[in-house]
Amino acid sequence: MQKLGIGIEETMAIGDSENDWTIVDAAGIGVCMENGEDIVKEKADYITKSNIESGVSVALRKFVLK
Repeated sequence: MQKLGIGIEETMAIGDSENDWTIVDAAGIGVCMENGEDIVKEKADYITKSNIESGVSVALRKFVLK
């Protein structure tokens, strides 16, 4: 982010496990997979489809490629 000159509010983080919750919470757009852990879902701004249903792709299309 620093190298690109963007702030945390301009980022998106996608996670599903307990070790992801801090970055999902900090990012401008925090995304959790539908099959993710509850602690991550609580911090997420958006819950996408599961990893089996291409949830990362769904989130990227919704927020980045709009």
